[in-house]
Amino acid sequence: MRLLLHAHLPLLPPHRHPGGQILLCTDGAGRYQERGKPVIALKPGDVVKIAPDVEHWHGAAPDTAFTHIAIETNPKAGPAVWLEPVSEEDYRAEPEKTG
Repeated sequence: MRLLLHAHLPLLPPHRHPGGQILLCTDGAGRYQERGKPVIALKPGDVVKIAPDVEHWHGAAPDTAFTHIAIETNPKAGPAVWLEPVSEEDYRAEPEKTG
């Protein structure tokens, strides 16, 4: 397991983790999107479980800060694979409403 703390990060480009990832949202307002799916709003207390090799991005909501803990669940499977940047349209899309 590898643990990273991302404090007040604006946006990570799309990427995938061969061993999967878990996000623990701790402060601020965030966004998460898997390729081909709607953007989801994140808030403190949210947990996102990401299966191995799922292309996704995450970061702060527009014009705000966001802090989260990112856990690579099986780093021995290989490092993150970084992809093309998120479009401004995708980043600013209205997030899907969640419970």
